[in-house]
Amino acid sequence: MALVRATRILYREVLPQEFNKSSPMNALVTGASAGIGKEMVYLLAQRGYHVVMVARREEVMETMAQELPRGGTVIAMDLSRPGAAQELYNECIKRELTIDVLVNNAGFGRIKPHTEIEVERLEQMNQLNVNCLSSLCRLFGQDMKKRREGCILNVGSVVGYLPQPFGANYAASKAFVVSLTRALRAELRPYGIQVSLLNPGPTETEFGKVAQDNGDFEKGKPQVMSAAEVAEIGITGLFADHAEVIPGAYNQAIPFLVKLLPKSWVIRAVDSWMRSRLGEE
Repeated sequence: MALVRATRILYREVLPQEFNKSSPMNALVTGASAGIGKEMVYLLAQRGYHVVMVARREEVMETMAQELPRGGTVIAMDLSRPGAAQELYNECIKRELTIDVLVNNAGFGRIKPHTEIEVERLEQMNQLNVNCLSSLCRLFGQDMKKRREGCILNVGSVVGYLPQPFGANYAASKAFVVSLTRALRAELRPYGIQVSLLNPGPTETEFGKVAQDNGDFEKGKPQVMSAAEVAEIGITGLFADHAEVIPGAYNQAIPFLVKLLPKSWVIRAVDSWMRSRLGEE
């Protein structure tokens, strides 16, 4: 936990004005039932938020809601469906939930040759990682803009900084998140809205189980961090109003290497490393 403690020292939290309100503050977390999202739910609850949890596993979130000091709202929904973002926004309006903090955490990847991934899974990945995230920023962002306050944290990945053979679509979707978040931060800053980007590296989550058929992709990777560490660094960075947060020194080196080295070298190196991990010739 040394990295987390260091992060607490380095970051000065700039907490939103909602703490001065008498009515409860609401934070919405997608992908809330496991991994980084689940840890963020508890961290936001500790900071005084009523947390709106969105994921497919309703029973898990119902159990979590009972553990939160201000309670929680459970919305069981598959965000990889077209139109899901609008449905979620409408549901929050229906329940009179004003979202003060939006955490776009839901996402998944597939690690295999691009030409072997099921087309349906590719489209679901793009819908969840790109379309839904962008639409949620637009829908809840418009309300924050009118109120002139709010926070948005988008969860990307360090692979968003470089093309990744055998994870091409996932890396490309995270590159979209990087670009969108950087632009939104500039757009919304004049309206008092804090927009931050969390780019984790290898993390102990369910990502590997979904990304690869045998579920072994994340096993044995160097510098694998716990979901709790990554979540705390991300939430702390958001309230410190940091533009981009990369947990772990190993991961922080990646964007610098990408800038320093010719991109063709980087892609060849990643290609070779991925082939060795996947047993490709």
